[in-house]
Amino acid sequence: MLLSLGGAAQEGSRNEEIRSQLAGILSLGSFNRKSVLNTYIAQMSLEGAPQDFITAISYLLDESIAKKFLAMI
Repeated sequence: MLLSLGGAAQEGSRNEEIRSQLAGILSLGSFNRKSVLNTYIAQMSLEGAPQDFITAISYLLDESIAKKFLAMI
C-alpha cells in the first residue's frame, strides 16, 4: 500500500494537474471526498489508467490515509 501511495505521490509531484485535482478532492469533507474519489476512480478505469495508480487512489477513501496523503502533496 505505501509503495502504491508513494508512486501516486510521485506522479502528483510530476503532474501539476493531478496534484491540483487530488488536493482539491482531499480537502473536501468525508462524504464529498468519497463521492468524488469514487467518480474519479471509475473515470480513470474507463480511460485505461494504470491499475497500480487506480489502486493507490482507492486507498484515499480511508480518512486517515487521505489526511496523511494531503500533507505529502
